[in-house]
Amino acid sequence: MAALAKQRLGNCPDTKLVLSGYSQGGFVCHNALSAQGLDGSKVAAVVCFGDPLNGQPFQGVDPSRVVKFCDTADNVCPGGQKSGAGWHLSYGSDVQAAAAFIKQAVGL
Repeated sequence: MAALAKQRLGNCPDTKLVLSGYSQGGFVCHNALSAQGLDGSKVAAVVCFGDPLNGQPFQGVDPSRVVKFCDTADNVCPGGQKSGAGWHLSYGSDVQAAAAFIKQAVGL
Protein backbone atom coordinates (compact mmCIF):
# COMPACT_ATOMS: atom_id res chain seq x y z
CA MET A 1 0.00 0.00 0.00
CA ALA A 2 2.72 2.48 0.97
CA ALA A 3 4.75 1.84 -2.19
CA LEU A 4 1.72 2.43 -4.43
CA ALA A 5 0.73 5.54 -2.51
CA LYS A 6 4.26 6.96 -2.69
CA GLN A 7 4.39 6.23 -6.42
CA ARG A 8 1.05 7.97 -7.01
CA LEU A 9 2.10 10.99 -4.94
CA GLY A 10 5.41 11.13 -6.79
CA ASN A 11 3.63 11.24 -10.15
CA CYS A 12 0.74 13.44 -9.02
CA PRO A 13 1.73 15.39 -5.88
CA ASP A 14 -1.71 17.02 -5.59
CA THR A 15 -3.46 13.63 -5.33
CA LYS A 16 -5.95 13.48 -2.47
CA LEU A 17 -4.93 10.14 -1.04
CA VAL A 18 -7.42 8.05 0.95
CA LEU A 19 -6.36 4.98 2.92
CA SER A 20 -8.99 2.46 3.88
CA GLY A 21 -8.98 -0.99 5.38
CA TYR A 22 -11.24 -3.59 6.89
CA SER A 23 -10.00 -5.80 9.73
CA GLN A 24 -6.36 -6.62 8.97
CA GLY A 25 -6.56 -3.95 6.28
CA GLY A 26 -6.71 -1.47 9.15
CA PHE A 27 -3.37 -2.83 10.32
CA VAL A 28 -2.04 -2.33 6.77
CA CYS A 29 -3.07 1.35 6.94
CA HIS A 30 -1.26 1.79 10.26
CA ASN A 31 1.81 -0.01 8.89
CA ALA A 32 1.92 2.06 5.70
CA LEU A 33 2.22 5.19 7.81
CA SER A 34 4.54 3.90 10.53
CA ALA A 35 6.84 1.14 9.29
CA GLN A 36 6.67 1.93 5.57
CA GLY A 37 7.21 5.67 5.88
CA LEU A 38 4.22 7.09 4.03
CA ASP A 39 3.93 10.80 4.90
CA GLY A 40 0.69 11.16 6.85
CA SER A 41 0.44 14.84 6.01
CA LYS A 42 -0.21 13.80 2.40
CA VAL A 43 -3.23 11.67 3.36
CA ALA A 44 -6.63 13.32 2.90
CA ALA A 45 -8.54 10.66 4.85
CA VAL A 46 -8.23 7.32 6.60
CA VAL A 47 -11.30 5.11 6.95
CA CYS A 48 -11.14 1.79 8.79
CA PHE A 49 -13.69 -0.84 9.70
CA GLY A 50 -13.08 -3.38 12.46
CA ASP A 51 -9.49 -2.21 12.98
CA PRO A 52 -7.52 -4.51 15.34
CA LEU A 53 -5.43 -1.44 16.31
CA ASN A 54 -8.47 0.74 17.00
CA GLY A 55 -7.57 3.44 19.49
CA GLN A 56 -4.06 3.88 18.15
CA PRO A 57 -3.39 6.97 16.04
CA PHE A 58 -2.46 6.88 12.38
CA GLN A 59 1.06 8.28 12.40
CA GLY A 60 1.27 11.77 10.96
CA VAL A 61 -2.43 12.01 10.07
CA ASP A 62 -4.52 14.72 11.70
CA PRO A 63 -7.18 12.90 13.77
CA SER A 64 -9.89 15.02 12.13
CA ARG A 65 -9.07 13.22 8.87
CA VAL A 66 -9.69 9.77 10.38
CA VAL A 67 -12.92 7.88 10.86
CA LYS A 68 -13.04 4.45 12.47
CA PHE A 69 -15.96 2.06 12.60
CA CYS A 70 -15.42 -0.43 15.42
CA ASP A 71 -18.49 -1.90 17.05
CA THR A 72 -18.17 -2.25 20.82
CA ALA A 73 -19.36 -5.84 20.45
CA ASP A 74 -16.71 -6.72 17.83
CA ASN A 75 -14.08 -8.88 19.53
CA VAL A 76 -11.52 -8.02 16.81
CA CYS A 77 -11.58 -4.38 17.92
CA PRO A 78 -9.70 -3.79 21.18
CA GLY A 79 -12.21 -3.91 23.99
CA GLY A 80 -14.83 -5.74 21.93
CA GLN A 81 -17.17 -7.55 24.27
CA LYS A 82 -18.72 -10.31 22.18
CA SER A 83 -17.25 -13.28 20.42
CA GLY A 84 -18.02 -14.72 17.05
CA ALA A 85 -17.67 -13.33 13.56
CA GLY A 86 -21.18 -11.86 13.34
CA TRP A 87 -20.26 -8.53 14.87
CA HIS A 88 -17.08 -8.30 12.84
CA LEU A 89 -19.06 -8.79 9.64
CA SER A 90 -21.60 -6.05 10.38
CA TYR A 91 -19.91 -2.99 8.87
CA GLY A 92 -21.91 -2.85 5.64
CA SER A 93 -24.31 -0.46 7.32
CA ASP A 94 -21.43 2.03 7.80
CA VAL A 95 -20.51 2.34 4.12
CA GLN A 96 -22.71 5.39 3.45
CA ALA A 97 -21.22 7.29 6.40
CA ALA A 98 -17.71 6.32 5.29
CA ALA A 99 -18.37 7.50 1.74
CA ALA A 100 -19.76 10.82 3.00
CA PHE A 101 -16.67 11.33 5.17
CA ILE A 102 -14.35 10.64 2.23
CA LYS A 103 -16.33 12.91 -0.07
CA GLN A 104 -16.04 15.77 2.43
CA ALA A 105 -12.35 15.07 3.11
CA VAL A 106 -11.38 15.31 -0.56
CA GLY A 107 -13.60 18.31 -1.22
CA LEU A 108 -16.28 16.81 -3.43
